[in-house]
Amino acid sequence: MRGRTPNQPMQEGRSPRHARGPPNRGNPNSAPNMLNKQSPNRVAWQLSLFSLAIVLIAIMGLRFVRTGNLTSFTGGTTYRLIADNLVNRGVYSVDGEHPTGYRPPAYPLVLAGLGIVLKEYSQSGALLANVAMDAGCLVVLLLLVGRLARDWRAVLFAGLLFAMDFPFHLEALAQRETMLYTLLLLTFMTVAARRNVAFGPLLLMTGAAALAWLTRPTGIALIPLLLIAAFFQSENRSIGIRIARVVTTCCLFTAIVLPWQMYLYRSFRAPVPAGTTSSGLNLYQGNNPAADVLIPFIDVDTYLPEVDSRLKNLGLPEHDELARDRQLKADAMKYILAKPASFVRRAIIKVLALYSPIPTPLGSANIDTSNGGVAMTNFRYHLSPWTFSITISGFAIIGVLAVAIRRWKYLLKRSPYATTLIVGYILIVTSLHAVTFAETRFRMPLDPLLIALGAAALFARSRDVIARQRSTP
Repeated sequence: MRGRTPNQPMQEGRSPRHARGPPNRGNPNSAPNMLNKQSPNRVAWQLSLFSLAIVLIAIMGLRFVRTGNLTSFTGGTTYRLIADNLVNRGVYSVDGEHPTGYRPPAYPLVLAGLGIVLKEYSQSGALLANVAMDAGCLVVLLLLVGRLARDWRAVLFAGLLFAMDFPFHLEALAQRETMLYTLLLLTFMTVAARRNVAFGPLLLMTGAAALAWLTRPTGIALIPLLLIAAFFQSENRSIGIRIARVVTTCCLFTAIVLPWQMYLYRSFRAPVPAGTTSSGLNLYQGNNPAADVLIPFIDVDTYLPEVDSRLKNLGLPEHDELARDRQLKADAMKYILAKPASFVRRAIIKVLALYSPIPTPLGSANIDTSNGGVAMTNFRYHLSPWTFSITISGFAIIGVLAVAIRRWKYLLKRSPYATTLIVGYILIVTSLHAVTFAETRFRMPLDPLLIALGAAALFARSRDVIARQRSTP
């Protein structure tokens, strides 16, 4: 047997570890393979990012061919109005005169910052910012899947499926908060995807949760999950230490959201614990006589002119947002209590509309209220290439949701804390939309989480099966 004699010098550049043989390459996520340029994990990242770039270029190219304008946004005009008034008049307002709490402040502040820096190019900058946040969502999603499954195949599967999620990427072309909110949500879940969350990462989770609530009202669903993580995901078993973590988390969260709460109180002379003056409207849009007719067929915003007219007849002008919000909330609760069976039926329909692979609302129509009720006229289904592509993506998302449900025990076995937090968030948000109203675009922040759960469940199970087969004599 040949080998190095005691007096023979070791070859230059070879460590004793390498002298004993090559490193173990059985695990594609091991440290040597992660540094290897040809490692499967790196290839999975590269393919995922390349696929997303191709999809975004294709979507923007098709949009340019169709509209002749690459930088125009769709939807969410109130965000731009608030941002413009912040830049030009220094007031947080939709009409430039009266204060508003209709939109949370995070995304309008982003648009205002771009307006100050880029001036006449702010529209193009906002579009590029949305696209960059879309890519950021993919990066954080891949990190999350890597922690959940520890398998490059799961990373590749999740990355390619995310790239195919056309309705999500279409939201990057809308002047809305979806990209920013999803990025904050994924950051929260990725940091939480470990058994123990140290103090530094816990502060990062707190910041992400607070900013998420300042971006979209459903961010409130992260608050109980943040407190759970602060108390239970601590390596120190001391109750005192855990309580101190919870108190610190509450203090930091409060410090971040307090300026916005102070603005709302000063503007409306009353506390607004929901964080916006649209919570009553959201509840009313899903619980009124028109909702029984409109959902899931057409956008409930089509009925807003009728709502505004009724509120004005009650002596509530448009700028009196808090009074209008309270009135709509009272009307919605009255309607729910008067017809509880109808409320349950609507809740089921709204959950189905939220998770429907066919995009909702299903079409468009005119509203006829001439007979004292609400009826739709000239209903037209949405039939376009966009609709078919969104439907294909929708079935893919529902497929991974089915996989996650079918193999939930593998998720809990491998990543119990992260799985609990993700599932808890999905259930809370689903319940909120069942109570208020729902359509496909409200599911978009959930899509990456569903993809992560499905990919982790699929490949965590295959790893367990392979391990059992190898251990069988």
